[in-house]
Amino acid sequence: MSQDSYTKSSLENHLNQEQDGPPTIPRPPTSYEYFASSPVKSLHEESFRKIADLLLQKGVFFNSTAERKKPPFQFLVPEDLQKKMNFKLKHGSLLQPNDPNAGRKELLEYVEFLIDYSPHPSHPYMVSKNSAGLDPYGIIADWLSTTMSQPLLSYFLAPVFTLMEFEVYREFRNLLGYPKGQGDGMYLPSHGFGNGYAIQMAIQDKYPEARKKGLFAIGNPRPVIFVSDQADYSFEKYCIWEGLGSVACIRIKTDVKGRMLVDELRNKLNICARDGDEPIMVVATAGTNVLGAIDPINEIAQVASDYKLWFHVDGHLAASCVFSQKQRQRLKGIERSHSCIWSPDKMLAAPFISCIIVTRENNKIKNSFRFDAPVIYHEDSFYDHEKWDTGDNTLQTTRRPDILKIWLMWKVKGPKGLGNQVDGTYRNTSICVNELRNRYPNFVLVLQEFDSNLVCFYYIPKAIRKYLNLGILGNLMNVNDILKRNKITENIKNELLRKGKMVISLGELPGRKDLPKFFVMNMNNTAVSREDIIYMLDLIEYHGDQLLKIVTLDTETGEEHPLPSLEDSERLIFKKPVVPPRPSKFPDYVSAPIKSMHLELFQRYFKLALELGTYFQDRREETPFHFLTPENLMKKFSFSLVQEETGGKNGTFKSVDSIMEIVRDVIAYSARLAHPYYIFQLISGLEPYTMMADYVTACITSPMYTYEDGPVFTIMEQELTNAVSKMIKYPSSVGMSVVGGSGANQLSMALAFHRKFGTAKTNGINKLSHQGVMFLSEDGHFSVNKGAFFLGIGSDNLVAVKTDEAGKMDAKDLREKVEIAVRENKIPCMVIATAGTTTLGAFDPLEEIAEICQQYDMWFHVDGAYGGCVAFSKSQSFRLKCIDRSDSFTFNGHKMLCAAGYTTTWVSRHVKSVENFAPPPSTQYFRLNPSLYNEKVYDFGETHALTNRRPDVFKMWFLWKAKGMAGLGEQVDKAYATTNYAYKELLRRVEGKKFLSAIPTPPESTNINFFYVPESLMDKDFSKPEVTEKIVEVANNV
Repeated sequence: MSQDSYTKSSLENHLNQEQDGPPTIPRPPTSYEYFASSPVKSLHEESFRKIADLLLQKGVFFNSTAERKKPPFQFLVPEDLQKKMNFKLKHGSLLQPNDPNAGRKELLEYVEFLIDYSPHPSHPYMVSKNSAGLDPYGIIADWLSTTMSQPLLSYFLAPVFTLMEFEVYREFRNLLGYPKGQGDGMYLPSHGFGNGYAIQMAIQDKYPEARKKGLFAIGNPRPVIFVSDQADYSFEKYCIWEGLGSVACIRIKTDVKGRMLVDELRNKLNICARDGDEPIMVVATAGTNVLGAIDPINEIAQVASDYKLWFHVDGHLAASCVFSQKQRQRLKGIERSHSCIWSPDKMLAAPFISCIIVTRENNKIKNSFRFDAPVIYHEDSFYDHEKWDTGDNTLQTTRRPDILKIWLMWKVKGPKGLGNQVDGTYRNTSICVNELRNRYPNFVLVLQEFDSNLVCFYYIPKAIRKYLNLGILGNLMNVNDILKRNKITENIKNELLRKGKMVISLGELPGRKDLPKFFVMNMNNTAVSREDIIYMLDLIEYHGDQLLKIVTLDTETGEEHPLPSLEDSERLIFKKPVVPPRPSKFPDYVSAPIKSMHLELFQRYFKLALELGTYFQDRREETPFHFLTPENLMKKFSFSLVQEETGGKNGTFKSVDSIMEIVRDVIAYSARLAHPYYIFQLISGLEPYTMMADYVTACITSPMYTYEDGPVFTIMEQELTNAVSKMIKYPSSVGMSVVGGSGANQLSMALAFHRKFGTAKTNGINKLSHQGVMFLSEDGHFSVNKGAFFLGIGSDNLVAVKTDEAGKMDAKDLREKVEIAVRENKIPCMVIATAGTTTLGAFDPLEEIAEICQQYDMWFHVDGAYGGCVAFSKSQSFRLKCIDRSDSFTFNGHKMLCAAGYTTTWVSRHVKSVENFAPPPSTQYFRLNPSLYNEKVYDFGETHALTNRRPDVFKMWFLWKAKGMAGLGEQVDKAYATTNYAYKELLRRVEGKKFLSAIPTPPESTNINFFYVPESLMDKDFSKPEVTEKIVEVANNV
């Protein structure tokens, strides 16, 4: 940027001269509305403290002798759960204008209900493969992420968290063995999504032109990828998403230990060469979902090198082994990967979700996903934007500052402490395996040893075991068939779940039909002792021996024969197993909160967060943002994660005082969204009830694969999406909570494309006979442009439609461009209309667009990320006229309603659209236990846009429950009233030429676009480009 007399200091002097000194900060209001969109101490302090107390009483600590006797999970089937609590979202508000105590009791009861009827990952008898253990320092970080809630879009918005990201990525690359720690990195909303990133980078690596032209232009040969037959099910999902088609995911056989057979991989590659397919990527899995198997990484790396393929390691489970000197040899060859995923929410028990992807090549992620969107990323002289702004390097746009969870755990424990924690999980795995071996034939191990910390086994009840030993069964089918026929494993697991004894997973293996379903026991939680492991196996044995009506089949006659019941056989366990006392000592790296070790830390956190990081309405004289450049911030704050600068003295962990100092620094150098003078374009305000909900979510973190993983959250999601659909008058619908409007837009794009081109789901876009095109206004959100290349459509096939002077899509130009596409023999398949553009806040003419979409049979999606919340308001909902004619709709609660991040809701009128687009259900996670509840109705994980996700739905549900549709409508109305007042004040000052409106029309949303005009430019001709450039430069300096 060129420099002249309009520097920051001269502008400040000029302002002071005009006003005879800086403006005086006004006094805070004497009262606030009940729907206030930022924390107010007089309104919210009591609720914050009561929820914090409730969490510390019931939601965090489960490791004392008394706490261990409590259920890890009070499970209820969906029908019974809905009888226990009113999940419905209605018009009325629990909060009342003139009663500060109204609704508080009910809201606290909802929180308590959620705690009581949700799985507790920190409980020692929660050993589900999806969730076991919950790191206490990760919890603190999750809470602090909520307290600050900066969206990771640019360094300017979230400087502390941005530098944490850089440090985590660099040090993890160092641990992997990438040369000099070079490369790139990005935080992910799910580990499966990271596999999708890797597929996209492999596509662009092989076909650079695909980004613009799309896969249709590539034609033959078909791009294909290679994964093991036990690799994650997300690979098929994202092959479909990214236009390759499900057949492009070629699964390679595994050995008896679940590891990929490298000779089989080479054989498949040779077959592809013969058949004319084009291999682009091979994947090694470091920790499969069921057996925890680690593929022979080094050998697969050599194959990838020989065939010049992108080599990706899905290390979501076992990549944590890089921290351990004892276990890192399991990952030999990982340093040869082009990309690698790591999820510390697995082996290190970080709060869900904690996942990153790194690449060996510098700027690889940036160059693969950036769009250079000018709407967010501005050039100025404060810092190097090209180096430090990372928000454009992802498909998401807005990202919650979840990186703090990984960074703080690493900072407190150090690499050595995390390595000890990894060793602790392997130690418990070894204890469990040895105990199972010693109990054979009561228990049968699926393998004699395991690569990771998942232990797979099944139990043979005594009623079967006794007669097998005597050979009485003769020609009856083998024991495994009896176990399968009678669903022995499923019945034991269900009994333990219903009685609140323990939570353990089921598993089965592809290609191993000889095996019954088996238990998958997760040893992540290092608070689990040897006695706990013995107790849990005793539970399985005791309840297994209680099973009656075990039936077998005569293979000759086909007749069923009941086996003698337990009453006719000798008991092995005479008494019910007794919960063992808590261990006398826990390791310092323990991966669950221990009251004697962590209560003071949690109490001090809430005290500090409420005092310094929450209430700013009465602290207006404080800065809303203490901004420092990256270089200066690194001098003030120690971001380093090298061993010498982590942990405490003499190899210990950081003390509570040291951790509180970190919390203070994060608050000090982060933007205060709740400050009344933080009015940034994309986010302003921080809704208190969503903060409370997020604090709770951090303690009951769940991957939401299935209803069983998060029953209360699942019903909340159903009720929320049903309420949104009813609000916009959809006759029927499907819906979900997603992590941002960008993902919601891209989901609608995928569904729209596959509605027109159904064969692409299987065969891919390159096999189509016609090119599909989509339409977006010039001011539409850039996530759609990114979606176009990610989905294989190609950014050139997203047609930009002109806008008018107010930023609205020009319907006439849309029609003309659709007609051009038809004449060019292309298939128009979608229009993305915007309800509240990012900069101007414009609402596209929905009624006219709906007519065009209907005429040409195009999917009509409304991106209401910013302005969609007007649906709550009686006075403003007219802006969404004809929204009921849309095919899909999304809105972000974290925009106009100021909710804490990730409160996006997406709905579609096409009930089967998501299900039809999804790959077949994977039995790695789904359809394993249909006798417990209707999995097809309540398990959303198999069809969701993400393979796993944090239960962020609670924030929007809790907000709606607190304020009701009426209160949310009043909140929107107040925002518009404030906007109108500010706009009138702007017009008054425009007459004096002190300000210049950026557009000639009033704002349609709650943002106002204008320029400040210094006195020396007041008499200039604003239509001249050189004058406009000066005014823009002044705006940047201000």
